Amino acid sequence: MFIKIILNEPYPHGKACTNRIHYYAKGLIELNEAVEIIIPRAKRNTEKELLNREIKGVFENVPFIYTPGITVRTKSKLMNKFYDIKGLWRACYYFIRNRKYTDIILLVSNKPTHILVFKFISRIIKAKYLIEKSEIPFKLKKINYLKQLYIRNIFKLFDGFIVISNYLKNYFAEIVPYKAKIIIIPILVNSEEFLNHKNLPAVYTRNIVYTGTLDENKDGALSLIKAFAIVLERIPDAKLIMIGSANHNSDYQKLTKLIEHLNLQNNVILTGYVSRKVMIDYLMNSTALALAKPDNQQSEACFPTKLGEYLMTGKPVVVTRVGEIPIYLKNEVTALIAEPGNNHDFAKKLIRALTNEQDGQIIGSNGKKLAIDEFDYKKNTERLRDFIHSYLSH
Repeated sequence: MFIKIILNEPYPHGKACTNRIHYYAKGLIELNEAVEIIIPRAKRNTEKELLNREIKGVFENVPFIYTPGITVRTKSKLMNKFYDIKGLWRACYYFIRNRKYTDIILLVSNKPTHILVFKFISRIIKAKYLIEKSEIPFKLKKINYLKQLYIRNIFKLFDGFIVISNYLKNYFAEIVPYKAKIIIIPILVNSEEFLNHKNLPAVYTRNIVYTGTLDENKDGALSLIKAFAIVLERIPDAKLIMIGSANHNSDYQKLTKLIEHLNLQNNVILTGYVSRKVMIDYLMNSTALALAKPDNQQSEACFPTKLGEYLMTGKPVVVTRVGEIPIYLKNEVTALIAEPGNNHDFAKKLIRALTNEQDGQIIGSNGKKLAIDEFDYKKNTERLRDFIHSYLSH
């Protein structure tokens, strides 16, 4: 079976979406499927660690190609438009030229142009057209009549959906025609990446680690700092290490001002963006991991990839009861689960994770087993392979 993935994200180095799609491709290739990732649009270089220089190559056995002929957007808007058109045109030509080697087109992009153009291509080469969705359309933006009309029609172009949560499955089931199939593929982790990781000596004895967007609406970064301030009243030597980029983040100034206002400069460490290897070093050398997601529609729809990585450390994880989290995790068994929006409850769970070593080891061990059983990419790509094969069996 020949599968082409259209990815509107940087590759092979990127953030959560890039890693998720890489696991799709890597897992399917390990199952002897022919997979290739096509990137039709150059991406902004926001972090030097994410810089991709190869226009064409193979990463961990996954072949990829940037059809614009460049990997990073230029400083000229006019030139970027040229490369966008070039990338789309060359991607279309690539498909038509290789029509015998394309059974499935899997789109990972929200751009209407990509959705329409590759639907047209799928018709020409007679390939099934699938889309991967990890978030609701337009996220937290207000949905007006025109956007609702767009949602109601654009997603009917697809033959199938790969979604990350039950919320998204139900959401798209109401929109798409009955013939479209939907499968839930939860967060994915590479268990071996953590099991084979060599720990570095820990810098701090009691440290809480958070990794991700330094944003309140998405990940509750400000709420986490407020909860941590309560923790310090009980454990004054605790450290909170927050790993994430400040680029394009409207909440970053609020976050730094809150740290200053609460006099937490000596206890909160903002690392900025770090490489994946360094990030895993931080995770593995933590005392506890934290994610204070708020209770909103975005949290209900998504399923944070970082949670799987947290669990794989074998350290106690403190999270809020939102979205898919309580479906998979059980309070005081596989994680410590606090009520969203309750900073005192979250702080209480953090204090327990930092002070009760025996409980922390048991909860962390249970969480790690859960991650291996439920979120390992190899097991989930077997399900994905069977789902994709169902399109070719009739």
